[in-house]
Amino acid sequence: MKSTKAQQMTDQEDHDRAGTMSVKDMQGWLQEELRDSAKAHELRDKDATEFVTAYAEGKLTPEEVSQRLYEYDRRWGEALYGASTSAGLSDEEILRRIDEARDEAFGNRTHRLADESLKKSDRSR
Repeated sequence: MKSTKAQQMTDQEDHDRAGTMSVKDMQGWLQEELRDSAKAHELRDKDATEFVTAYAEGKLTPEEVSQRLYEYDRRWGEALYGASTSAGLSDEEILRRIDEARDEAFGNRTHRLADESLKKSDRSR
């Protein structure tokens, strides 16, 4: 996506004035998010496949596989926090359950952070 110099300047002015993310900032965030998400998926799959395969081949005892499963869960947590695809849920229902579970576990921490960011941008005007 190519932008003109005038658009880049407008993006930067908007970013500076409002204290918010410019289009370029958001595009950079998206690229990093996609790379990080892909890497997390790759590492999760590799980790789980290794210990389940070792167990299936008789290379791990039930106690060892239980320990590996505990370590896996501690490292990665649930793939869909608070939800599961096994229930045949719609995408919207999965997202709703994730939001509810995260709000219950972590409170409105993310809402507070967003509010603080908005207050800072208001003060800088």
